[in-house]
Amino acid sequence: CSQFAVLVAFGYITQTKIISVKNKGDFYMENNFKKQIADDIALIKEQYSHIDSRIQNDEFAFNYWVLSRLYSLDEEIIPNYITDINDKGIDCFVHYEDTKELFLIQNKYYSEDTAVSRECVSDFLYTPLRVLLNGKYSKSPELQKIFDRAITDSDYKIWLNFYVTNDYITDDIITLINQFSFDKSKNDRIEACIYANYSNLQDIKNIYYGER
Repeated sequence: CSQFAVLVAFGYITQTKIISVKNKGDFYMENNFKKQIADDIALIKEQYSHIDSRIQNDEFAFNYWVLSRLYSLDEEIIPNYITDINDKGIDCFVHYEDTKELFLIQNKYYSEDTAVSRECVSDFLYTPLRVLLNGKYSKSPELQKIFDRAITDSDYKIWLNFYVTNDYITDDIITLINQFSFDKSKNDRIEACIYANYSNLQDIKNIYYGER
């Protein structure tokens, strides 16, 4: 298994980290954390299914877990920030107006042996941005409004954050993330900085425990 997180700004790599799980103890700790996520999801279902019936689906409930545990959103307001699931675009988003940050998020609640396809990551990195730039993101008018304001502000940071609950990775995805570039010269509206970040289970665990 390998674990990595890559941060890219318009094709310029500012950070690359590749870590290997070297022993059974590390593997056990990762499985332990995956079980904690599953236990948290069971609790989310028990406490909040009355506000969203879709939460009974584990993959959907993982959106609640990410938004509440990694971004500290209250569960009661999370339905306003989930756009869609089971596609290759944006599952949910978070907007911090005070720090001028917009997070566009895709989540994959996968088993250890389920691969993330290169196509899935590629679609997420480019398709939603093109749709939003064209002003045609119908799944969330609120997100479209926020994006329209953010993209023209040079102080804004727009993050494309991809989360997956395993450490399965291929060279194709590593290359895709390393080479990510959204050419701002092709659209004169783009003033914000755009970043891409791929987080596997170990990275998610580090974020959860504040070890970013």
